[in-house]
Amino acid sequence: SAIDVGIDVSGLSADLPIFIAMLSEALQIPVSNDFVSTGHISSVDGDVSAVKGIPAKVGAAKNDKSIKCFLYPDLDDESLKVLSPNQRDRSIEVIEEARRSKDPIRTRAVSGIGQLSRLVFTKASIVMASLKEGFWGISGTQDTYGSPVSNAISFLTSDNEQRFWDVLEDIFLEEGRCEKYKELLEAFAHFFLAENRYPKGFGARLFQMVCLISLAHGKLKIDFPIMDKALCLDLNKLAQVSDYEDMRLLSNAAD
Repeated sequence: SAIDVGIDVSGLSADLPIFIAMLSEALQIPVSNDFVSTGHISSVDGDVSAVKGIPAKVGAAKNDKSIKCFLYPDLDDESLKVLSPNQRDRSIEVIEEARRSKDPIRTRAVSGIGQLSRLVFTKASIVMASLKEGFWGISGTQDTYGSPVSNAISFLTSDNEQRFWDVLEDIFLEEGRCEKYKELLEAFAHFFLAENRYPKGFGARLFQMVCLISLAHGKLKIDFPIMDKALCLDLNKLAQVSDYEDMRLLSNAAD
């Protein structure tokens, strides 16, 4: 925690960075260190409200060459509950200047933690965390009003299977990244081994992806075997009779 390492954290502006750090630690989803954020989480539903001092914070972000993005609360009419009209206008002006400067930084307004989650967590980091921390396959549901909290839960837990295949394809297309796809496939296998079940259709889809990528990108080198044979054998032990053809395709794809 911040207290453990001797950092003094105070003020409503720290709500967003503290929330990001806590969620990242809780779910083991790494975040980039090239962005900064400010904002007040003003409700239990995860709404983000305006804070003061945005011009100074934008200036500090611009002076740090490692910072590429600045996240801040929406400066809509609701922000006038916190800011004077002049303060809001000045904040908007400084943000626009940062976008158009010689060394621009990306700026993104956020109104809730659901939107925030989409900006700070990458597809690849969510997939890997979902497999290692066990929230793969959990279907997050949104409540009737679509609160920011339910939006964040739904974003992080829904569609991780499709994310997995998207990320795997992206990694295959990046030459020299064999350690990355092997790491991802290993995490996938270990998740299903822990669940004591065979991943239905996994072999067929992996075989199809490898074949299509090899045909479309003839010069692309895939470092075989792409999966540890012992892991494939362990998965095969969990298969049902109906999975035997898929097991064969998994073996062909991995080798």
